[in-house]
Amino acid sequence: MQLNNDNMNKNNMNNKSLQGQGTNQQFPGGSQNQGTNQQFPGGSQNQGTNQQFPGGSQNQGTNQQFPGGSQNQGTNQLFPGGSQNQGTNQQFPGGSQNQGTNQQFPGGSQNQGTNQQFPGESQNQGVNQQFQGGSQNQGTNQQFQGGSPGQVGLPSMPPQPQPQQQQQQLKSKPQPDSGNERSRVKIKSVFDDKFVVIGRDVFLYATAQNANSGDTFRLIIDGNKARIREAGGSFVRVDNRDFLIADTDRRGATEFTIYRTGDREYVLRAPNGYFVRVRESDARLVARAVNADERTRFKFRRVD
Repeated sequence: MQLNNDNMNKNNMNNKSLQGQGTNQQFPGGSQNQGTNQQFPGGSQNQGTNQQFPGGSQNQGTNQQFPGGSQNQGTNQLFPGGSQNQGTNQQFPGGSQNQGTNQQFPGGSQNQGTNQQFPGESQNQGVNQQFQGGSQNQGTNQQFQGGSPGQVGLPSMPPQPQPQQQQQQLKSKPQPDSGNERSRVKIKSVFDDKFVVIGRDVFLYATAQNANSGDTFRLIIDGNKARIREAGGSFVRVDNRDFLIADTDRRGATEFTIYRTGDREYVLRAPNGYFVRVRESDARLVARAVNADERTRFKFRRVD
């Protein structure tokens, strides 16, 4: 009996394959990883043709999702003719987003060639719709035909010199009286044609009708720097409101920079960077002028 059982077992083994080999119900024709099976007929999950990826694996050959190539190669539905960054695609036919011709910028990228927004040239070059005949800053365009905005129409006034620039344009040697560093002078406003006096509030005003009515001052000059002093009295300073007031001693005196603008005409620049002018409302002297003009010019008449 034992021999008969052994012979039957041998016959059974000869008539069928092992579970891991050959054809079986779960994997007919091969193991799970070999041959053709129901789940992956014609090849394993990673090889050959299968239902999910007929003709190639997920990453190789042609498949339904990416026929003709993988997701990153060849032609596919999303990007036929090339990958997203290569060749021609629906979004950018004829080139990538930055190359060739595309719908958004046919004939060139955003910054190159011809496009709808700027046909014939880039945004900053050549001719475009917005600025025909030139870029925004060059040539002729619709908004500024014939030139740029600074070159068309009525000529603009030249920029007024700032206090720092005025220093280079004006002569630095004041010389109210040549060779005299302690000149006794009368100060006259060129614009108002009035002489400067010290008011009861000790502020300086340009209100005197003639030289005899004007006060006498002494200019203490050092190069193109000068301090102003009432003859026999106090020194002049610029207060915290920029007004000129004669109420201090030598240590508190303001040192002005003097520039000559004409024949015995001078301007005074205070340390705050502004020029001294005559205020319109009350003829008081104040250091608030940005530019040197007629209101900032003074004459110094020597007193013997």
